[in-house]
Amino acid sequence: MQALCIELASQAADRLKLKPVGGFSIGTPLHRRAVFADLEDGNVVGLKGCGWTLGPPYALVSQKDAELWLGLLDESSGVREAKVSATLLSWGVNCSRIAGLYRLSQADLDLLGISNKPIFTNGKAVDPVILATCYKTRFRIGDCIGPATKNWYSEFDRLNPSKDRAKALNIFGKNLARSILIYQARGAVNDTLGPENITLGGEITDFEWIYIPGIPLPNGQSDEILRLRQAKEWIYFLESIHALAFNLSVDFSISNCINWAREEHKSLGHVQCGFIDAANEMGEIDDH
Repeated sequence: MQALCIELASQAADRLKLKPVGGFSIGTPLHRRAVFADLEDGNVVGLKGCGWTLGPPYALVSQKDAELWLGLLDESSGVREAKVSATLLSWGVNCSRIAGLYRLSQADLDLLGISNKPIFTNGKAVDPVILATCYKTRFRIGDCIGPATKNWYSEFDRLNPSKDRAKALNIFGKNLARSILIYQARGAVNDTLGPENITLGGEITDFEWIYIPGIPLPNGQSDEILRLRQAKEWIYFLESIHALAFNLSVDFSISNCINWAREEHKSLGHVQCGFIDAANEMGEIDDH
């Protein structure tokens, strides 16, 4: 049932001049919106928008959501993700990189069983594309489940080499805190940071709900209550590190996270943002 999605992904990879090794496959049970392949340079590419991998049907409009087709990605969403990724990378944030967009032809849509122009529930026309994203790994913090568990541990150790996993977690946490401080200091915020969108390489990915000045969210929201949203990202950070520590069977405390945030905050020149405000506020409680 996945062969059709993989066929479209292979076609898009050829057009985008990517060089997959060993063919495409479904990434992990939690991330079936995309198909993945290893690249010659050691990285991984994920292609989203090449059909619903649980199909048939290979494309299905949501009657509940105003703008959602399972298996399809609208061009405006793909372009926005590319802009966010490019901006974050230019700031020095550890995040995934958008490698390109492939526009689906009517022949491609016919393969997915769509004979007419796809329309969202709100009446807006869909301009379907395949979004190609490059990662250090296909595994995310939340992917330590089922048959994937053994490979998850191998990937974590490969990407976070250390004498023991406690030290590896320490470095991972510091680097993630640093990335958050970097983009928050520039007026950005990630409203959906979590174990499902942080890779084992520490990359922040899935940019749909990351606000950057000049790039509003899909719902039109921009910098409303920005400092409060930034402060809430501290909670998302704690939850993500807790999930990683749990998977690694490593002791974890909030004090560790507070110290990591303070150390990186100092190294960046005491930048101002909601993330460090929340860390310091919690640190004052912890200190007592």
